[in-house]
Amino acid sequence: MDEFGTYNDIEELYERKLHPKRDPCLKWVQDSLYNCLKLYFAEYLPLTDQTEGDLLRRIWSCVDTVFDFSSLKCRSGEKSRVSSSEGRNYDRCLGGVKKLTRKATGHKMDMIFKNESGEFGCAECGRFYDLNSTKKLMEGSFKLPKIMKDMLAHVCNDAPTNIRKLEIAGFIILENKITLMSLDVPAGYTCRINCFESFFFPTTSTSIARRFLAILELVCRARLIMESTVRTSMEDNSQINIKRSFKLERMIFTSYQKVQEPVKPRKRNRPQ
Repeated sequence: MDEFGTYNDIEELYERKLHPKRDPCLKWVQDSLYNCLKLYFAEYLPLTDQTEGDLLRRIWSCVDTVFDFSSLKCRSGEKSRVSSSEGRNYDRCLGGVKKLTRKATGHKMDMIFKNESGEFGCAECGRFYDLNSTKKLMEGSFKLPKIMKDMLAHVCNDAPTNIRKLEIAGFIILENKITLMSLDVPAGYTCRINCFESFFFPTTSTSIARRFLAILELVCRARLIMESTVRTSMEDNSQINIKRSFKLERMIFTSYQKVQEPVKPRKRNRPQ
């Protein structure tokens, strides 16, 4: 990546090649640069009326393809989160004393990074870049951190001894701006959110070598955070106790829980 930073001409940068068998990460860097250069050759920029799907598919495809050679996989398309659904249906049971309620679906995200054992990261995308927009305030500052906490709670229940070493990563993408967030539990039940520096997608061909490589480094750092959490959760050596219990004890409570419906008072029959 340091060698790519010395190129300023778009043609010279496009002709630079890397061998795909030496390192899959370098192959990802090469493919991401090629896709970025194609946007300028095709005059895809500046952005006009693209949708959120277009942004994730063309502009921010590097966030998806960085997991091609990883144990984690990226899933997109507004799919429901498993960790969020478990928190909302924690007290759901068969109908007896009270009526059986419908299963509550988990909150949907634009991207989720997961493997067979759980979810370790997510991403939310917005069409327009506006610091005071509803998309930024509600989903970037409220919804995304709460979903990340639900993912961390699910991982902590499987690895209680390494709870201080676990960390969840998340992206907030607003048009041509990307921000990385991480969430961990430094002490007690308090979760801490760390925000990395935001980066803008390069709008000119002369700034690709400097700005786009910084974006690739940020995306690669998010992958390293998630993979470190996967390894830490697998190294947990806590003893599994077999006991009679219908509900497992939680290390961290999830953010989205079922809200109890208020009981309506009965109407009294007034005497005639």
